Amino acid sequence: MEAVSMIGDDAKSCTLVVRFEKRYPVVVAGLKSDLKYGDATTKARALKHAISLVVNGDTPDFRDLPAIVVRFVLPCEDLTVQKLVLLYLETVYKGVDVFGRVPPDAALVRDYLRKNLKHGDEYIRGITLSFLSRLKGNRDLLDRLVVESVLVNLYHRHGFVRRHAYSAAFAIYLWLPSGRQLLPDLLERVEHELPYERDAAATRNALFMLCFYARERAVAYLLANSDGVVDKWPGTVQMFAIAMMRHACNYWCLSKKKRNRFIKIIMSILSTCSNSNAAVIYEGAGALLSLCSKPVEVRAAADAYYRLLCSSRDKDVESTVLDRLDELRISHSDVMV
Repeated sequence: MEAVSMIGDDAKSCTLVVRFEKRYPVVVAGLKSDLKYGDATTKARALKHAISLVVNGDTPDFRDLPAIVVRFVLPCEDLTVQKLVLLYLETVYKGVDVFGRVPPDAALVRDYLRKNLKHGDEYIRGITLSFLSRLKGNRDLLDRLVVESVLVNLYHRHGFVRRHAYSAAFAIYLWLPSGRQLLPDLLERVEHELPYERDAAATRNALFMLCFYARERAVAYLLANSDGVVDKWPGTVQMFAIAMMRHACNYWCLSKKKRNRFIKIIMSILSTCSNSNAAVIYEGAGALLSLCSKPVEVRAAADAYYRLLCSSRDKDVESTVLDRLDELRISHSDVMV
């Protein structure tokens, strides 16, 4: 009874109780064994556990873990394992591992990346390109051969690969000090491929790259393909085009002629857009009002809001649209009668 009482008194004064089923040495030994000798499912589970321990700041003895991953896990062809390997490499090379573990041998990882970028499975190519786009120009991994493999994937038959290839190329061009030397003709390639691109996300990423580095080319492309913007482009790309035109008119030095052309394109999008593209209608109306206060444009925006109000069944959307219409009634009382 006295022992029970003593335990109870100690427990009352404890603010946090942490209970481990196993000590760290046992956990680490088990993880390393699973990574070395386990099947694909076991390796995936062990790699998830290892990543969570590193990211959460736990400090087991993982100094030889990078070497184990490179030697025993990289050759595994399982898609889940491949995705987790890239997540682990991202954790290591982006500096999340704050306890000084040495990253894997960069030469082996570069060879692994080159093989993945030429892999027959488009999913592995895509996730590898996505990994490269998040590295922010790591000099240890991005050599000329890796960059050349990224460029080849701009012409891949699958849109999933191309959209991530544009993102990876943009990241290399932006973050790597020698990116412009490694990709001297990137903008010309992007401009050439844009008219033939059919994937919405790839088109958006390519346009974003042109907007960031070649404003005049982006403006010229939109003006030359205004019919496609209105009739053929999916809602995702139309949203980006509207945002780009709004930004260009407000912050770029555009001529009055180009500014008026952009306003007409936005009005055409609003007049032809189906009611199912509520986001496009809402953004287009807002962009139109921010660029012009003439009665014709105000009526076009008000009509777009009214269509959105009639077609929506979402109470939050209805409330937001009613607020915009009320603002129009106050600021343009001579038009809103």
